Amino acid sequence: MLAGLVTHLPSLTNPFVFDDMDSIVGNPDVRTIWPPTWLMAEHHGSVVTRPLSNLTLAVNYSLSGTDPTGFRVFNIALHLLNGALLLVVLRRAFSGERLAPLFGPRAG
Repeated sequence: MLAGLVTHLPSLTNPFVFDDMDSIVGNPDVRTIWPPTWLMAEHHGSVVTRPLSNLTLAVNYSLSGTDPTGFRVFNIALHLLNGALLLVVLRRAFSGERLAPLFGPRAG
């Protein structure tokens, strides 16, 4: 997780690039969380029409407007949270108790 944080920190001051302009700045569906226009988003240029992606963009937009730094911080936090969740899942899946029947009591 530290590697993810270190590699993403330099991007905090970067501007929006490529499809960010259409997906965030020019996307009317992410400007409000309620009513949930992001749920049934229409195709605006290269904007994705995935509801969960649009929900996270709407949350980001409500917190920081069109400031790219807010989007970067939110996404770094989301990635770190997902990394921690993956670690928990993998530890539980490969714990010694679960592997012992397959590989003996010294597994894990």
